[in-house]
Amino acid sequence: MEAHGYTHQITKTFSHGLRIARVFLTAAPIVLSLIRDWRRYISFGPRRILSQPQHLQRAKHIRHSLESLGLVFIKLGQVISSRGDLLPKIYIDELSKLQDSIRPIEDRIVRKLLEAEYHRPIEQIFDEFVFLPLATGSIGQVHKARYKGKQVVVKFRRPNIRQQLTQDSQIALYLLEWVVRLCRSLKLSELAAVASIYRQAVREISLGMMEETDLEQERKNLELLLETSKDIKDLVIPQVISELCRPNVLVLKYLQGTKVSDIQALAKQGHDFAEVMNRIVSVYMQMILIKGVYHADPHPGNIAVLDDGKILLYDFGIVRRLSQTTRESLFRLVLAAIRKDLNSVIDELYRIGIIQPQADRTKVLEVANKFINSHFKGLPSRERIREIAETIYNNFRGFPLHLPQELVYVFRCLSLIEGLGTRYRPGWNFLADGHQGIRSALINYLTTEHTFWSLLGNLLQGVLAKLKNFHF
Repeated sequence: MEAHGYTHQITKTFSHGLRIARVFLTAAPIVLSLIRDWRRYISFGPRRILSQPQHLQRAKHIRHSLESLGLVFIKLGQVISSRGDLLPKIYIDELSKLQDSIRPIEDRIVRKLLEAEYHRPIEQIFDEFVFLPLATGSIGQVHKARYKGKQVVVKFRRPNIRQQLTQDSQIALYLLEWVVRLCRSLKLSELAAVASIYRQAVREISLGMMEETDLEQERKNLELLLETSKDIKDLVIPQVISELCRPNVLVLKYLQGTKVSDIQALAKQGHDFAEVMNRIVSVYMQMILIKGVYHADPHPGNIAVLDDGKILLYDFGIVRRLSQTTRESLFRLVLAAIRKDLNSVIDELYRIGIIQPQADRTKVLEVANKFINSHFKGLPSRERIREIAETIYNNFRGFPLHLPQELVYVFRCLSLIEGLGTRYRPGWNFLADGHQGIRSALINYLTTEHTFWSLLGNLLQGVLAKLKNFHF
């Protein structure tokens, strides 16, 4: 038995090593090719200019490479594609195809998985079950069915998914750490900043994807959001069909909406996308600031618009809470940012713990000024990141910012929502373009949280007067 266990461990280690080698051999040429766009000869030389056909060819190569590497890397590509202006549009368009590239689970395996959970044939559970999947994801798969005359959706997880997620998430983190260090050594601050964003995204994705494999927890998350968000008028959350739920199966009421990423379909239905974005901003600001419980994975595949314009959310594997103290600080931070009150912004950032205590306030003020100005100038995210990254690089030896764990998913939500807005209009950003949704949420916050009147009374009249006639 010991010899068998030892052989198994050697085989497992060897397999892991081969997987690492395959990922690095696939990724390294792509990374070096991207670096050459900034420096033709990697460590020196002018920028390299590629034609549109060359960019398209490389974008397709990146997509095919991610598909070949499997679920975690497909998920990473999906996250990149959700940020509409961190990369040129030709790459975003190509990576968006990854949303549909995950291979469906075979019908016979679907039947086997479900019948193992219910201990009886599918035909004895549902009036009708559609084997053609409604959605195919990295974690699981979703099918339509009919139960007691009503349409439902049936979600179940992929077999052996946890082991694959653990291995590939570690490899992806190693790879991006290497990219960050390489770019910093070459003093390519913009590329290093973007790679750092993706490294943080992979860290969040890996934790989030492990959570998403727990469908019992997803059910609890959904029921919690149903309770806490029931009075948010523009938000719709599907009902749980409790008697059909099992440890590895989640069944919900079917609600039909139009994916928020399908801008043309929304326009045909008479929805103004600017208004849709304001509703999304308002819904999320209310969940975050007022309720303190929020859906923390607002990528395009998880948001739809109903015929009446209300926002429908899907996929509740990642739901987060915020303490009242943090919510108060975020409220003050948002108000200060809207009023462009840099000193108050910095005070709140120190108070929350985002800026490290030893950071030079004068230099922090310069970075904050650059951040606020770049947001309200309507610059694309890539240009904003470059400006801010260069300012930080020029002023600090180390990176002076730290994101407290409680706020990681808050900022991820804001980033994903901003990425969605950039699909509608390049340069769209949360503060400047989402101000109507923010204003709506802030008014609800002020009228709901009566205990905060003493804190906010002096700000109320002036702030709301400015917001009413605010032009960005």
